[in-house]
Order: sequence, then structure tokens, then C-alpha cells
Amino acid sequence: MDFARDWRPQEHLELSKNIRTLESVEGALSPHIKDLEYFNEWIRRQRPKRYSKKSLVVDEHLIYVPYHYDANGCGIYFRIGNLWRDFHIFINLAYSAFENSRILWVLADESDTQALKLRRLYKNPKSLVCSLFIEYIVFHYAHGIAHHVFEDVAFLLETMKKGKYSLVKSDEEEEYCRYVAFSTLEKYMPGVLARSKKAERLISIFYPMIPKFEWRRVESINFATTKLL
Repeated sequence: MDFARDWRPQEHLELSKNIRTLESVEGALSPHIKDLEYFNEWIRRQRPKRYSKKSLVVDEHLIYVPYHYDANGCGIYFRIGNLWRDFHIFINLAYSAFENSRILWVLADESDTQALKLRRLYKNPKSLVCSLFIEYIVFHYAHGIAHHVFEDVAFLLETMKKGKYSLVKSDEEEEYCRYVAFSTLEKYMPGVLARSKKAERLISIFYPMIPKFEWRRVESINFATTKLL
């Protein structure tokens, strides 16, 4: 914890070579970018005490538009600028942590096998970027899906005349969605994700930013990623 608290953002050139800028891939990203006017209004608002049919779920990395709010524009919207800036900081934090043998040992759960895997990735920045980014996206995507499940359950209770959207206070929902995100990442397996249609869609959106992404470069290091996040 002291290492993370005292660490100052820095740029490792070995990593920069394997991550493109948003500006350099605007053409590839353009089919997926939506500029909805009501986003601007909600980004500046304070989170309500309870989500409702009149509110959006606005987090630092994504905006969830409930179908209660907009049946046509509903869904999970990544705040791609925030997400990409944060991932740059995150990947450099991880690289710095892997440089420190004491921290690496903690991240590896004091396992020689897992420590060896982290050292191997540290020496191969291209694989490190691919492996960390897919787990980073899984984490944030699971957070958004958890909001969607909350809404689905609320909808079922509405039809049974036993409740309404939203079920709990917004802060309680946020905490639970974070819990779901960490739990999902903890159980993450690359083989399962590689066969997922949802993962395929996420990759088609984001991986123009990762030069020469290949599944064979991806290794699961969720035992370390959960701690770093």
C-alpha cells in the first residue's frame, strides 16, 4: 500500500512503444463513438442519492444509460479519454511494481510460479500490455454489466408490483458493482473470454490502440491485477 501511495506517475518508454494514442486511431474508433447531448449535462452533476428513471449512472470510466431512461440509447458507454489516460497510468504503475522484487513477490502471492510469470511479462512489454489491458477492460465492463443486472432485477420487481428502479441507494449500488467487478476479474480465464462474443466486440473497439494484438500474447495475471487495481 505504501508503494502505491508514494508512487508518482511516470512514463516507461518500453511500454509507450506498444500503446497508440487516441488521436492516432481516430479513424478506427469513429464507428463506435457516439456524441450524445445528454452526456454533457450529466457528467457535471453530483451523483443522486438514488438512481431513478430520470437519471444516468455516471462513473469515472463509463456511463450507464438505463433503458428506463432511454429505450433506444440505453447501454454501457465507455468514457474513452478517461479510460485511456487511466490505463496509461495503470500500466506504468504495474511495470514499476514488477521492477521491485519485494512488491512483485507480494503481487505473486508469494508463489515462485506466479512470480516467474510476472518477471517473464516484465521482460516482454508487448505481452504485458495485451495481458493487462484485457483484464483492465474486463474489470470495467463487469462494473457496467452489474448496473444493468440491477436494472433488470428492478424491472422484474416492477412487473410483480414489489419494487421499482432503483432498488438501493446509488452509493450502495456503486459499492456492489465494484465488488462484482473484482469478483469477475478474480475468476477471469483468457480461454473463456477468447470465445465470448461480447469480448470480441470489446476487442474490435479497443484493440486498434494496441499494436499487433494477438491472443497468444495474453497471459492471465489476475492474481496481480486485482491488487494493482
